[in-house]
Amino acid sequence: MIALWLLLAGCGGSGPAPVDASPEAIGDADCAVCDMTVADQPAPHGQVVFRDGSHHFLCSLGDLRAYVQAPNPLGAPVAVYVQVLPPDFDPSTRMKGPLPWKPAGEAWYVPVPGRKLVMGIPLASFAAKADAEAFAGARHEPVFGWKALVATPFSKLPSDDGAPGHP
Repeated sequence: MIALWLLLAGCGGSGPAPVDASPEAIGDADCAVCDMTVADQPAPHGQVVFRDGSHHFLCSLGDLRAYVQAPNPLGAPVAVYVQVLPPDFDPSTRMKGPLPWKPAGEAWYVPVPGRKLVMGIPLASFAAKADAEAFAGARHEPVFGWKALVATPFSKLPSDDGAPGHP
């Protein structure tokens, strides 16, 4: 009984220490889905933070989308981030390097069928809805918020040939 009391007293009764859920630099991290070096892949990338403080990086938003939908032994993420692209993003470029991180729920997403060298369904992410709408309008693609993107089945997102049905 004394050991239990000492254990509880040592914890201070305040529960686990708060996690710093701020985004981190990618560094030389490997993708949590495909093991590719994230920084070597074209942006945008994703980042998931768990309650143990671990940061898991994803080489593409398609991989991020699949990763957060799958059960994880670390439990539910405490934060999910995406890199956001500049408003003048050109999908024919192999954009790399540091980009700003934004909480996934605050960004806007546009499918980019035909974008090469991207794992999963190619997606562009923007900080402002108006930027996503301008990008999408020029390509006749839909704009998604995070919840809608995650809820939309892969088969309903535009594929590389512009038709639904790509996983």
